[in-house]
Amino acid sequence: MRVAVTGGSGKLGRAVVEDLLAHEYEVVNLDLVPSRDTRAPF
Repeated sequence: MRVAVTGGSGKLGRAVVEDLLAHEYEVVNLDLVPSRDTRAPF
């Protein structure tokens, strides 16, 4: 399942992205700041 996370580069957003990736979701980061995690495209 693909999930879009708004603010995925922020403090809370990074934790949400990590948890979703750990549960094998496909994550798309929607933020003004590029993602630090290459598994969640910006």
